[in-house]
Amino acid sequence: MSTDGRRAEVGTTCPSGRCREGTLLIGVMGQGGQVRYLGEPLKVDADFVAAAAVGRTAETRFRFAEPCAANDCGHWAGRECGLVNSLLDVDQDLPESDRGLPHCGVRRSCVWFKQRKAAACRLCPLVVHTQSTVIPLD
Repeated sequence: MSTDGRRAEVGTTCPSGRCREGTLLIGVMGQGGQVRYLGEPLKVDADFVAAAAVGRTAETRFRFAEPCAANDCGHWAGRECGLVNSLLDVDQDLPESDRGLPHCGVRRSCVWFKQRKAAACRLCPLVVHTQSTVIPLD
């Protein structure tokens, strides 16, 4: 974080990105409504964006990551991502242990992990990005 406390660390990744050229494809929504993570993130190109635009909204079928926008994001709250905090405030019963976390190709740079550690990783596969809203699945 910069000295003014209003920006995310350089290279910090938002695990709830949009389908657009240059973002990273990190997972596919599986049956049962949970994200199934790819072994390694794949950079999204224009052809993928065009193909993913057919049918349901791409963000309801895939999980994308992109650079954290910090102050330029409506979810940024002072010094951190308010979205992951509000989602975790709803479900307090997630274990804090790093043991058995889902495999994720962006964990080292993930703003959610940097803030809330294992609890954020346990919640992440249950979150679906729908246009301008991110919602936890039931």
